[in-house]
Amino acid sequence: MVNTVNDFYIRTKTKKSQDNIAILQRKTDSVRAVLNGSISSGAIVLDATPNLNPTRQAQRTIPIQRSQFSAETNRAILGQLVQNLELSKMNLMKESPLIEKIDEPIFPLDKNSTSKVKMGIIGCIVTILITALVLGIRRFLHSMLKMKSV
Repeated sequence: MVNTVNDFYIRTKTKKSQDNIAILQRKTDSVRAVLNGSISSGAIVLDATPNLNPTRQAQRTIPIQRSQFSAETNRAILGQLVQNLELSKMNLMKESPLIEKIDEPIFPLDKNSTSKVKMGIIGCIVTILITALVLGIRRFLHSMLKMKSV
């Protein structure tokens, strides 16, 4: 039951950060896929026209430059997204509360009760001692009063 409460508390405390991390992770994966596609498309264009006539060089150069531009742009975006993702993960670790079990009870708990006989004997001894003390004080006070009156 304690584990359930702890998990619920940690989940509610860090929900927004976890959602942000999930969004950043999806965006990072998406940009990484687009970057890989741009690199691949440049290579495909280059391979599609291996022995192109030098007068038609523009047919190959323009698509290659477009894919290189797209790749460079996506590389810069990917760098920022990865940086933000790592910062978000660090913030999540800072926000996450540390709940640690220090001691767990052992069930069933031991019963440390004394027996009725033992308690009766102790009660009798205490009663005898108190009675003796009261009678002793009373005798002492009577003897003091008799001495004063004489």
